[in-house]
Amino acid sequence: MTKEDKNNVLNARKIYYLLFSKLFVFNNTKDRYDGVLDILNIIKQSPLDETSSIGINNFLENFTDFDTLADEYDDIFHAPPRPLHNTFSYYEEGYSSGSACVRVRKILSKTNIRRDEKEFKENEDNIGFVFSLMFDFISYALNKNEKYEEFSKELFKTTINPFIDEFILNLYNHQNSKSYKSICLILQSFIEFERLYYGINKPNYENEKNIKTQNGISRSEMIRREANRARRKAEEQI
Repeated sequence: MTKEDKNNVLNARKIYYLLFSKLFVFNNTKDRYDGVLDILNIIKQSPLDETSSIGINNFLENFTDFDTLADEYDDIFHAPPRPLHNTFSYYEEGYSSGSACVRVRKILSKTNIRRDEKEFKENEDNIGFVFSLMFDFISYALNKNEKYEEFSKELFKTTINPFIDEFILNLYNHQNSKSYKSICLILQSFIEFERLYYGINKPNYENEKNIKTQNGISRSEMIRREANRARRKAEEQI
């Protein structure tokens, strides 16, 4: 891979992490979702795969406004009786601020980056914060600071890769998930791309405590059903 090709890949990955950080970091600012539609329209031109394309198109076709999206976020992650957990520690150990939080802090201690508590209210193991951190690491790597590429690989390998699939599946199947179902498809495709980029295998969930299915639906079945729904919708419009 040439230097130019590598930079192109880094820039593409940076855009995806920026998208996911905006969609999964909670704050009350008016510019919370600024750039989301622009990013989706950019990656729509060259989607990672069919699943990603379906997710992008579904989101854009059904999008109404960002107030509705923010309400959906709150209904998923904050509303009782069963708000969805959004920390890597929870999916690793069943509670927040656990080992994953310690690992992220150790990686951060090697850098000049620190969590801005005014912007990020949650701890370092929050999934949105980790996506934001990956965006920062790749940005530094693009500025010829190669050690940040090592930090990004360590963060992906130790914290994102082992636990992100269960989070995606739970989010997809959450009763209040609508637009975020489409985001799940984009995120799942991107995670598979990242595994290829880093040469890291998907965890073997058969031999771990991680949940492989929810309500009897696996990730692959989830994606297959969504693809079929999208095809039927397209055929009805012809």
